[in-house]
Amino acid sequence: MKLALELLELRGGTRILETGCARQVDNWEGDGMSSLVWGEWAATHNGHLTTVDADPGNLDTCRTLTAEWADAITYVHDDSVHYMGTHTEPVDLLYLDSYDYPLIDLLEFVGGYQDFAVNVAKLHALGDDYIVEHHWDVIASSQKHAEREMLAALPLLHDRSLVLIDDANLPGGGKARLARTVLADAGWTCLLDAYQTLWEKP
Repeated sequence: MKLALELLELRGGTRILETGCARQVDNWEGDGMSSLVWGEWAATHNGHLTTVDADPGNLDTCRTLTAEWADAITYVHDDSVHYMGTHTEPVDLLYLDSYDYPLIDLLEFVGGYQDFAVNVAKLHALGDDYIVEHHWDVIASSQKHAEREMLAALPLLHDRSLVLIDDANLPGGGKARLARTVLADAGWTCLLDAYQTLWEKP
């Protein structure tokens, strides 16, 4: 996130669009608190954050958590794919983090949530291709949703836009596996591929 914001500032960008908002208090190690990071940045850099979530309860929590920067935030209750398909304002930084990736469900195939790190390593050792082939029914919904988001967002992006996708290096390709292909096919370049994957258009 830090690199994305540094690049956004260097490029003169101000408009952030986030799918999936912060939904729990003090959950920095879990779902993350991205709305707070983006909201504070927008408020202090004359920018604007639009955060989209299909769950009104999540948005209520997000409003509370980000109340300090609310003047720089628009909260949208909508399906993210639908919203981006009807949205026209250009986006300088797109952050995709809706629809949880089912890591917990995948862990059931290698011993469950106990010994978390060990069992995640077991999943990684199986390889992404194996997981896609044998457990597509588990991961399909999350990956295909991110793919649909990416396809819907492409018309909103410009030559200096950035795309950041969360949960990217999880077993089976993470949330970003199919969205990466959309970006690569559209001529985008990956700048960072770790837990989050960051892309730009050369």
